Amino acid sequence: MLDGGEGDDEIVAQARARAEAGADVSVATADRGLIARLPEGVETVEQMEFLRDLGCDQLRSEEH
Repeated sequence: MLDGGEGDDEIVAQARARAEAGADVSVATADRGLIARLPEGVETVEQMEFLRDLGCDQLRSEEH
């Protein structure tokens, strides 16, 4: 398991590697520190938007 900044370090490393390989990269986060470290061109989306895109908001509303 990764602690604190180690998880962010891995996200940045993976985003950088994929972006350098020419892939379109998106990261779901609201963490401004993490966003600031991401390479130029990496798209960021907020977690709730990401979950909505996956249809998870419908699952949550069905539970209540």
